[in-house]
Amino acid sequence: MFLPRVATADVITFDNQINHGEGDEPFVSETEGQFRVAATTGNWRAGFIFGNSEPSIFIEGPMPSGSITVTNIAGLLFTWSGLDFSSNNGNTAYDIKGFSVGSVQRFDETGVFTNSGPNFHFDTLLSTDSSIPINSLVISLTLLGGIASTANLDNIVVNATLAPEPSSLLLLSIGLVGLICYRKAMN
Repeated sequence: MFLPRVATADVITFDNQINHGEGDEPFVSETEGQFRVAATTGNWRAGFIFGNSEPSIFIEGPMPSGSITVTNIAGLLFTWSGLDFSSNNGNTAYDIKGFSVGSVQRFDETGVFTNSGPNFHFDTLLSTDSSIPINSLVISLTLLGGIASTANLDNIVVNATLAPEPSSLLLLSIGLVGLICYRKAMN
């Protein structure tokens, strides 16, 4: 039985965001490598003052919640391994869901990012099972610290899964035919 190979990890760093000198800009979407990240709800910004390393994206009030969606631009399945976060001026609830074809939910990870202040810093959240293949990843955040709170995301680690190469299947087929012929010759 062939299992899908996992390609090397892609890290979504938000480096393609353009700083127009304001320190932060509206975040709508970005494509990095094989992946696209799009803001689906909420007030998302690209932050050029704070990141792990800069830039990062963040959500801020007055809308206390929002979501982003990660997809593979080639339509390949992928896995999610982790992300960096910073919850500023209060805690932030998270809900991270992975979906397969037909919007079938494959996993749902929930929890709370604790306040990183007063010396804001990033921490890493690792997936509880980074082997589950998905078509889309939805990261939803809810700010729990009031209007002055923000939450940053950076370095989302995803891995495109690939089907076995045709040459690998050919070699396996030839090997199996050879094995069958050998066993028949021995009997």
